[in-house]
Amino acid sequence: MSVDWSLAFAGLVALGLASGAAIKSGFGGADAATGWNLSGVPILGEADSLVAAEDFASGAPGWQGGRFEDSALGFGGILGRFGGSNGVETVSKTYNLDTSRSHVLISFDLHAIDDWALEEVVFYMNGTAIARRSFTTRPEMMARQSLSLHAVDGVRIETSTRPPNRPDRGYASGTPGAEDQTVQVQVIAETPGETLRIGFGSTLSEDVDTASWAIDNLRVISTDAPPV
Repeated sequence: MSVDWSLAFAGLVALGLASGAAIKSGFGGADAATGWNLSGVPILGEADSLVAAEDFASGAPGWQGGRFEDSALGFGGILGRFGGSNGVETVSKTYNLDTSRSHVLISFDLHAIDDWALEEVVFYMNGTAIARRSFTTRPEMMARQSLSLHAVDGVRIETSTRPPNRPDRGYASGTPGAEDQTVQVQVIAETPGETLRIGFGSTLSEDVDTASWAIDNLRVISTDAPPV
């Protein structure tokens, strides 16, 4: 399957865990629909159609292979936790897009939980691996964390990092250095058709009690006003 969508990833790496849903100020200009108000509800412009807004507060309906958990301080409900899948897509959901709009905007929080050693979470669109993000909690490996993209033309990548400020929030494996991390991801793609399947996999090999990952605060918006 060839992929020629215009895609942009923006990750805010190792954010630490705020005590509520992440609040975004927007992908682009004020007329874009990708801002959030204080309650976490997407603010739509005239060029936008809301496809989905999922905070997983009470479950994860419609997700193939999905699971739900809400036991950790600072997270609330999440899609997860998941372990490894040899990198193949292990959880996915299909959305009906507004084909009258030129682009689709996707955003979500990606949680890397407990002790990672450069294993990856893989992001899929319509069954094609689009991006891979590696994580580590080990100081000697921190500089080797990476975001890689493949099979995509016209890619723009932006990242900014700050250290976690609340290591007591989230899950704990018993290792002081195993602080949970959160990456906020933004994706911009040309509308691929009537439907879009979003999926994830991972190269983790440990049990979820040692290391795992989860998804939260997912938004899908069809738009004619993508960020420039």
